[in-house]
Amino acid sequence: VGPSPALARAPSPRTPARFAALLAPLTFSCDSDDRPRALELYAGALQRILSGCLELQCSGLGWGDEEVEALAEVLPLCGQCRCLNLSRNLRLGDRGVVALARAVAKGVAPQLMEVHMQHNHLGPESAIALRRCMLVRETKWFV
Repeated sequence: VGPSPALARAPSPRTPARFAALLAPLTFSCDSDDRPRALELYAGALQRILSGCLELQCSGLGWGDEEVEALAEVLPLCGQCRCLNLSRNLRLGDRGVVALARAVAKGVAPQLMEVHMQHNHLGPESAIALRRCMLVRETKWFV
């Protein structure tokens, strides 16, 4: 059973390219198009926040596969992150876990030691992806 549709989901961090796609259909209220400046500010803030982050607490945010796939894309910015908590995201399934495991196996977030994914709906594809990741990386996965 997933979260109630009435519950708001917190957005996941997005690469600047994904953020640009979110901005594309929006209209800015001033005469000039501030899209390039907004993208520049977003990219700088994303880099500053994620590069020094030691722990990412993303538990219970209502995330699913799309959000975790987006997170996997920004993990290369998380050079200092040691722990990622994705527990209690009841919409998270195999597709998101596979994307995350592949990214971690490729060496992103080199300091990442623990990934918590308790109380999610993980299937056999997740188990296979996590096993493959553990063969090349010593990250501990708590499922």
